[in-house]
Amino acid sequence: MPPITRRAVATGAASVLGVQLAAAEEPQDLRGKAEGGKVELSPIHGSGEMEGQVVNPDPVSHRLGIAVVGLGHLTMEQIMPGFGQAKHVRVTALVSGDPAKARAVAGQYGVPETHLYGYADFDRLRDNPDVDAVYIVLPNNMHLEYTLRAAQAGKHVCARSRWPPAAPTPPGWWTPAARLAAS
Repeated sequence: MPPITRRAVATGAASVLGVQLAAAEEPQDLRGKAEGGKVELSPIHGSGEMEGQVVNPDPVSHRLGIAVVGLGHLTMEQIMPGFGQAKHVRVTALVSGDPAKARAVAGQYGVPETHLYGYADFDRLRDNPDVDAVYIVLPNNMHLEYTLRAAQAGKHVCARSRWPPAAPTPPGWWTPAARLAAS
């Protein structure tokens, strides 16, 4: 049985609606690859867009610890570099379905290998005192599950949902987090 991917689901849904999607696969360079201990991605910024460095004045022990969940293109091109330059936060844990990629990113950002998690053992974040908050950068259909799991682990959560303002909030979205906050 072939793996279930977003393209496979979209293609299946489109065929039911009688729409044909472009047959081209997403280029490999957009997903990135881990080679030689580094993650390599194609550039998405113009040469003048990312000039200069931000000096980080806070000692490591005073920065907010963030676990980043999902190591796709958005994470690698925008979120990780942003955290790398941030003054008051640091990446303290990574969650990925690709252990080799997680190890490579951890090496680039100084995350200890003991702070790498897969999706199956995500709930172990509860026991990591270096993680204050969880930043979820996954496909939208996974946000609810991982937001609730992070809240149940006692962590603050930021999820990158892209629901249109007029769309209804999924049932139960805030209820468990609100219950946890009230207890």
